[in-house]
Amino acid sequence: MRISNPALIMIILVAILLAVLTAHSQAQYSGGTGDPCTPWEIANIDDLHALAANTAHYGDCFILTADINLDPCLPGRQIYTTAVIAPDTDNSNNSAFDGTPFTGIFDGDGHRILNLTIDTQGASNDYLGLFGQTASPCQLKNLGVVDASITGEASSYLGGLCGSNGDTDLSGFRPGGTISNCYAIATVTDQDTLFDAGGLCGNNVGFISNSYATGNVTAAGASQNIGGLCGANWIQISNSYATANVTAVDGTWNIGGLCGSNWQQISNSYAAGSVTAGVSSQYIGGLIGRDYSASVGDSACRSSFWNNTVNPTLSGVGSANPDPAGVIGVTTAEMMTADTFLDEGWDLVSVWNIEEDQTYPLLRKYSALDTNYDHKIDLIDFAQFADHWLDGVE
Repeated sequence: MRISNPALIMIILVAILLAVLTAHSQAQYSGGTGDPCTPWEIANIDDLHALAANTAHYGDCFILTADINLDPCLPGRQIYTTAVIAPDTDNSNNSAFDGTPFTGIFDGDGHRILNLTIDTQGASNDYLGLFGQTASPCQLKNLGVVDASITGEASSYLGGLCGSNGDTDLSGFRPGGTISNCYAIATVTDQDTLFDAGGLCGNNVGFISNSYATGNVTAAGASQNIGGLCGANWIQISNSYATANVTAVDGTWNIGGLCGSNWQQISNSYAAGSVTAGVSSQYIGGLIGRDYSASVGDSACRSSFWNNTVNPTLSGVGSANPDPAGVIGVTTAEMMTADTFLDEGWDLVSVWNIEEDQTYPLLRKYSALDTNYDHKIDLIDFAQFADHWLDGVE
């Protein structure tokens, strides 16, 4: 059949073009359409890099459908010099963020990003992590970043999961999104002066819940706001913890086991890693380095703990003496006792799990079987479980 109507021909051509463009956009990932019911599917490193490159999709919905190993020793992998997703694009602008923040939903669906390696290699790149900057209404959830190495050089805003959730830089206040059911096992290091570094998130201007960080956070130079979970908390942290070891050199300030500095609410959380800083350092705390919320009245910390066996020379809050009522120092033995936390109203049924005299509280979302508290479930855990079971049988 021959079509002679020019208008009809144009309509057919436009329809074909739209179909081709739609098919092309859908082919960028392993599936999905980017909406909440059918999120884009991230199944491999090519999908992850496609997301990273397409800032027009930073407000869409994504789901991780498999673990992705970013080990730079593997073929097709690399050592990144900026954040993978939503990086800062100009490191000369005085720590202000010049990229496009991620504002969508990224659901890890229980999967992990493995062996992420970022090294600025001498450049003063900021906003380092899997995500450089996230902003409201972003949701990061159900995601693990495992065996990450984040290394900066006079960099700011560093974390295993994200450099900054929201922002408080020179360009103004940008609210962050929510981080829930996420964790980072990471080594976060800066070779020179920095501010805002944490195991999970460098700077939090949003909401963190049911999340944790372990590993090591190390700062050099005249650094500030360094913490096991996040460097600075401006809004809210709940039901979260850090066992990361935090180390800073001479002349640093605001160094804490959970947060380096805190401006708002922290509740039902704890820190159990070692916290050390060099001479002439200020505001060093087992839980929080400097609690600004206490400067305008009572501290906004509630029912939160720190390990005074691991950090016997510190207070819970480096800027307070004595500690505020909601900041509680306990021994290692007490941190492995359910009554310690039940007395403060913690939910040990649906949120937390504790193996009496064996583990600190662990989030039930992840690690009820992690009986030796190394954030891995392996043969050692099963052997320990069997040993306890046999003790009970006897």
